[in-house]
Amino acid sequence: MKKVLFTFILLLVTSTVGAYDVRINGLYYNLVEKAKVAEVTTGDEKYAGAVVIPQTVTYEGNTYVVSMESGVFEWCTGLTSVTIAAEGFTEIKPRTFYGCQALTSVTLPESIHTIGELAFYGCESLASISFPAGLTTIGDGAFSGCKKLTEIILPDKIGALGGQVFSDCTSLTTVSLPKDLTSIGAYAFSGCEGLTAIDIPSTVTYIGSGSFNRCSRLQSVLLPDNLEYLGDGVFAGCTAMTSVSIPERIT
Repeated sequence: MKKVLFTFILLLVTSTVGAYDVRINGLYYNLVEKAKVAEVTTGDEKYAGAVVIPQTVTYEGNTYVVSMESGVFEWCTGLTSVTIAAEGFTEIKPRTFYGCQALTSVTLPESIHTIGELAFYGCESLASISFPAGLTTIGDGAFSGCKKLTEIILPDKIGALGGQVFSDCTSLTTVSLPKDLTSIGAYAFSGCEGLTAIDIPSTVTYIGSGSFNRCSRLQSVLLPDNLEYLGDGVFAGCTAMTSVSIPERIT
């Protein structure tokens, strides 16, 4: 019985490791013949160094539009930079660059409108990122733990920020929030120790629990008059805080 079970496990492992259709210019792809799509996937080796994602690839005389699987670069600790050259990309899927500790730069096409949850979680070396003007959604924890990010300028089309989206970005000193932002999720900027000030747009009506907790250098905040909900412990651990202006309807 044990021998049969071992054989089954061995077959399962060998059928999943390196499960890709083709390798072209250092990238592994699964080919979706009917849709003529080539999905960047994992392969025999972890991705490392500088990677360029093309708009199309050609294989055996057929041209395929390139896309990426969720988590495709997860824990590629040797990956240093990624350029997405394909203007057709609309989404960075969840966990795409999760744990890419050596990743220093990412170039996104203007066609991107969604960055999924945990997409850049733990990218400790990522020092800057330029967001496309058409970006509308950033998922929970998308940039949590990006300890070298110093500045965030968010496009105006973003209406809500997810929970923990920039938590523990300890070097973050400058944040420009969208002018029509309505909601800041729980623990969105928790642990951003370098943040000394933040301008919250008048359109914000919801600030989740712990949104700015452990921002130990944050000194003063003016909360908008339209605010309807202020969660628990929003400014807990903000030891440098000297003043907070809270609307009467909240107090």
